[in-house]
Amino acid sequence: MDSLRVVHWNADSLKGKVSLLRLFLKEQRVDVMLISETHLKSKLQLKIPGYFVYRQNEVTPQGEAYRGLAVLVKRTLVHQAVEPKRLDTLYALGVDIQVGVGEMRLYAAYRAPSRPLRVQEVRDLLLTAPPTTSTIVAGDLNAKHQAWQNTTSNTTGEQLVRDASAYDYEIAGPREPTRLDPVGPHRDSVLDIVVYRGLRAPPTQEVLTDLPSDHRPVLLVFREPATTTGPPKSLVHTDWATFHQTLAAFVRPALVKTPEEVDAAADEISRALQTALRASTSTRPRSERQDPLPHRIRKMLEEKREANKLWQRTRHPRDKSPVQPSHQQG
Repeated sequence: MDSLRVVHWNADSLKGKVSLLRLFLKEQRVDVMLISETHLKSKLQLKIPGYFVYRQNEVTPQGEAYRGLAVLVKRTLVHQAVEPKRLDTLYALGVDIQVGVGEMRLYAAYRAPSRPLRVQEVRDLLLTAPPTTSTIVAGDLNAKHQAWQNTTSNTTGEQLVRDASAYDYEIAGPREPTRLDPVGPHRDSVLDIVVYRGLRAPPTQEVLTDLPSDHRPVLLVFREPATTTGPPKSLVHTDWATFHQTLAAFVRPALVKTPEEVDAAADEISRALQTALRASTSTRPRSERQDPLPHRIRKMLEEKREANKLWQRTRHPRDKSPVQPSHQQG
């Protein structure tokens, strides 16, 4: 059975990036996507084929979208949304996923660098789940520490390390930088991390380069496979005109008087309904093939992705311009 594949990513706005996101989800076989800094207004739709979409939008009093979270869950996964919890210094949006014989709670999380973290809010997210539920808080907490591959530490990173030691939870980051500094690679850092409790084994982490942002997406692979409900293997079609025509030929039972005659008449009607349904219903296998993107669109997305990789290598402003998203919902 396949392992659970989760990606967390600071999108730095999803505007103009949704087509790339759809392609990314398919190619990376993502089960759950945890996205921060979506910058979407509520009136803007976010539709991803094959996924349930949960959102937490943030809008200024002037009506401008900022921050914001989204969690995308593959439709075949057994899951439910976690009741939102309003926090003072942290943004978090969660889902519960059925894994094996237990449950896993996944939070997309974000902390603005201008707001000092109340570290007990992270702890509360980890400890409010049932004791048998493993909990993961993943995202850009703007926390730096040598423990997760940074060259220096900041106050938030030091707070988290002390609190994790005192309250028995874990913090981990990938081996490569996740936040890319425009000045150059020497200023890159690991800001996108996972904080977790109750896992049998930590997830493997891989930094990917396929999505445009100043933050790279991070793929987490968990040992626990998710519980799934497969789609129907066949499509059923009923021709209702044929159904009514077949049923019209049925001779109704004569007037019934005794309980035995009632039972016999009910059996006759039931058989007539079943006969009409069989005569008017056909099935065909469900196609697993998904219509591919038009060649022109796929070529444009590939060019945009390659331009993003080039900028990540050079950090030259000239190479960044093709990466900038348009302000249309993709």
